Amino acid sequence: MKLVRAVALPFCLLALAACGDKSGASASASASGSGAPTSTSSGSGSSAAAAATSAPKTETPAAPKGVATKGEVKGADGKKIAYSIELPEGLKDVSDNDVVKMYGKDAKNFEGVTFQVSRAHEEWVKGGLDKTLGELQKSPDFTKNEAKIVDKNTFDNGWYFVATIVEGGKKKAVLLTSVITKDGKAVACRGNVEGPEADNPDKVVPVLIAGCKSLKIE
Repeated sequence: MKLVRAVALPFCLLALAACGDKSGASASASASGSGAPTSTSSGSGSSAAAAATSAPKTETPAAPKGVATKGEVKGADGKKIAYSIELPEGLKDVSDNDVVKMYGKDAKNFEGVTFQVSRAHEEWVKGGLDKTLGELQKSPDFTKNEAKIVDKNTFDNGWYFVATIVEGGKKKAVLLTSVITKDGKAVACRGNVEGPEADNPDKVVPVLIAGCKSLKIE
């Protein structure tokens, strides 16, 4: 599956699409979805936010140590943020721009495990984990894609959540979104699993968590 380059928030959190602050990228694809809520206020008393917090927090499972990789991502301000990340063996840089860095086995086939790194949406940074999940659960795509939050957690400089989806009632996927911050900078990591491997979330979730938790702002 070819990943699209521009999507609306929060649709991209629950669809097989590139995710992150891509406002500095060329418009190589039309946005998917519209009118999605993007409230940035922190602390919400909505029932959706309460439901978001119901997913159990778990310890990060063990996963094979990844291969150290370095890169840079650019934002709308033209400034680049350098980062490092440890990726599973066999993944390579298949990016076609410096706004969303993509890592997979092949530039045209995104089955299996893939990762993306980008500047983080301001809404995610300000809202934090629970606010972001609260807004996400208000989206029609949460129900449409049969989304289930299977894990979430916070750590010293960021947070992540993992969801399973069934896109179009047929295509299963496991998606992880995380945000890390350092010295006023914020970077997002997206881990995807598509194809047969998505049938076994217990096996692939530790790989996604290990990859995105290894992300560091240099």
